This record gives sequence, structure tokens and C-alpha cells, in this order.
Amino acid sequence: MFFPIRKIVLVLSAIFGFYLLLNLASPFSSKSNKVPALYKLRIKPNEKFITYLSHSGFHNQRIELENALFLAKKLNRSLLLPPAMLGPPLPWRPFNVLHDWLLSKTKKNLDHCKKLSLSELPLECTGYETWSKLPWTYFFDLNPLLREVRIYQREEFDYDELEQYGIHSFEDIHYIKDQSTYDYMILDQKNDTIPLKQYTRKITIDELGKIDQKLLYFGSIFGTTRVQATTPETKKEFNSLRERIIYNTAPVLDVTKNIVQKLGGSNNFYGIHLRTSDYFFAENLAENVQVVIENMKEVLATRTKNKFYPDPKSSEITVYDPNSPPTLKKCMDRPRHVSFASPIIYLATDARNVRQSNVIRPLLSQFPCTFTLDDFKSDLFELSYQRNPVDEIVLTPHLIPMVDATVASRGTFFVGTPKSTFSKYTRRLHSVFFGKDDPIKFLV
Repeated sequence: MFFPIRKIVLVLSAIFGFYLLLNLASPFSSKSNKVPALYKLRIKPNEKFITYLSHSGFHNQRIELENALFLAKKLNRSLLLPPAMLGPPLPWRPFNVLHDWLLSKTKKNLDHCKKLSLSELPLECTGYETWSKLPWTYFFDLNPLLREVRIYQREEFDYDELEQYGIHSFEDIHYIKDQSTYDYMILDQKNDTIPLKQYTRKITIDELGKIDQKLLYFGSIFGTTRVQATTPETKKEFNSLRERIIYNTAPVLDVTKNIVQKLGGSNNFYGIHLRTSDYFFAENLAENVQVVIENMKEVLATRTKNKFYPDPKSSEITVYDPNSPPTLKKCMDRPRHVSFASPIIYLATDARNVRQSNVIRPLLSQFPCTFTLDDFKSDLFELSYQRNPVDEIVLTPHLIPMVDATVASRGTFFVGTPKSTFSKYTRRLHSVFFGKDDPIKFLV
């Protein structure tokens, strides 16, 4: 799943076009930061490795990364980490099909493509601007994890690249090839009580540990239930790894800081994530809106134990008018007892035209001082400069959802959409930022 681009991207696209016109001599000039480097490790003579095939959207790939880190640690193998693939997400495919597709996603010998305008692109540059890839260090700080897992960053998916790790032939590789979307579940130990559910078979860490080949090569390892930690010790170990996979991209954090300050700081607003796109979430949108409302009411009810404010008078209550919604300034200037009863909300969402949506209207009516990323367009301008320093592809559409999630995670409380991986990750950002969980746990 990759995050849909909201109407704000259209505005930024116009900015990009204007920016490029001003830079015709160098249409792909960049002010992007360099990609943070992962500490270089010296390869050990008898070192063994693990790798896998990336697929789907950014957060599905992130889940693969987390699963791979845990597997590498438990198997005492070093992780050959594929890059993050950015662009139209590729659905899962059987191992051989997916591997061949990833082999084709290369920009070797195409440096000339980034120096040309779109109208000048030759045939070999077709589609050059539609996708990109970056080391995961652009998004997360992986260096602290090197104390537990040895990590090497892969740039390509070809076999020539594997030779530098002492993998010289197919005899050095043991494949775990998947032939269905959920082919195998991987358990930290043999456990017959855990149901297979959508998976076809179980593989244990002990079985994998008996494989002697230098490289253990998986297909897909996507899925929050793909790798199962079944004991309190391994669960704690797995969660510890996951909690360190936190956005560390400077532009994202800088923009987030500015927006949070405008919202009055973390203690002055609550965060909500509402997922609306894709068939499942679109079909259940009305129900999910009500779930979010009820969950937020429950959050607000927890504060009554420490309530020191009188209830607002009817004349003081903020009423939502879709044609003239309250401004942030008006919401910030309300008396404390009014804002206590009807707090400022930051709504992270992939919905377009939120204030024109009849389905989302009940949420806005319940919480009139609700704001979205569209209300902070000027703060996003810094993201318009961000390009991949390798191929000069614009990163802005990929960074905008990260800002959305991070801002929502900075609210005093956070409520998400049931079954959304984006909500789950935003809750993680929230818990790590505040150093504690919300007092009420909702299923997301």
C-alpha cells in the first residue's frame, strides 16, 4: 500500500512546474540532503547472509524490513537489505516473476536521463521519472541497530552484486520461494496452537538455522503476522527492533515541527487518522467515521477525572459550518473551558476535499476545530526541493504522507482507522515520541 496523493500534491505540482521553468538550464537541479550513510562493515570470512524481494507500497516494504531484521538476528545472519522502492506499487508475484521484475528496475548507465527535460527523453529513458529507489537510511537511522544485526545495503537485485559477499554461484544460495501471496508463516519456535489462517505452511527458525548455504534468499516476507514471536522474550525483542524503525528524514521532521507549533504544541491538539481509499476502506468509510468519533469521545471522557473547567454555554459552543469552517486562529483563541470540551484535532487522511465530504461531515460536526494538511500548504514548500540525489527524482509525493502521519502522532492522544497499517505505524510514532502508550488502546 502506498499512500494516495491528495489535492495538495496538485498545488505542489504547479509549484514544481514553475520552479522548473525558472531552471531551464538545469531542469533537475536539487537542494536535497545527502542520504545518510550506514556504517561500513568489514565482511567476515565465514559470514552468512539473508535477503528477500521487495514489493508493494512503502509501508508494506517497511514491514518486510522489520521482519527481515528480526529473522537476521535470530538466525545470526547478516542482512543484505534491498533498497526502498518508490513509485507505483508492484503487487506480490511468485518468486521468479517478482525477481525478474526487480532486476529490470535499474538505472545503471542512465545518468544522462536526469539531465534532460521530459520532452527530450530518448527511448531508454521512458518511465525514468515514474519511479525511484533509496537506501532505507534516508528514512530511518539504522546505525544503532548494527549492535544487534549486521546490515549491508544492496543497490540492485542482480547476482553480480552478491559476489562481493563471497556468493559466487547458485550453490551458495538456498531459496525460500513463495508460490502464493501468503505461502509461509515463520515461527520463532515450533507451535501447533498458532493457526495458519491465510498461510499455507509453517517454517520454524530452528529449521532455517540448519540451512548451511551462505545466502538464505526469501521471496516476500510481507505481513504483520508473517513472522511470529511466540514467547514473551522474543516478543519483547521483536518490538524493540520495530520501535527503532522511526522516521528520521530531516525535511519531514522540520515541516512537522512547524505545523505542530502552529497547532499550539503537542499538548494543544489530538491526532486522528482516517483511511478512506482502496475498496475495503472506501466501503467501510461511514462505519469507520463513527468508530473514530466514538473512540475520540472515549478519549475525552478519560479527562473528566481531572476536569477543572465548567461546561461551555450553548452560546460558546463552536458550530461547524462547511461553507465557513472555523479558522485555526479562532480555535486557538477560544477560552480554555471551551477548547477542553471541543479540542483542536489534526486529521491525517488520504481523502480529498474533506470539508465537502458528506460521509466525513459527522466527524467535523462533532469536532469543528479539525484541521488537515491542506490547512498548512505553505509549510510544505520546503518539501518541494527534495529529490533523490542519485537520479534527481522528486520525492515530495512520498514525503507528504510521512508529514501527515508524524503530525498526527504528535497529538496528546491518537485515534486511528481499524485495520490500517498506516494507523498502526502512526500509533507507534506516537508511543515512541511520548515514551508511553495512550491510556486507552483501540484496535487499529
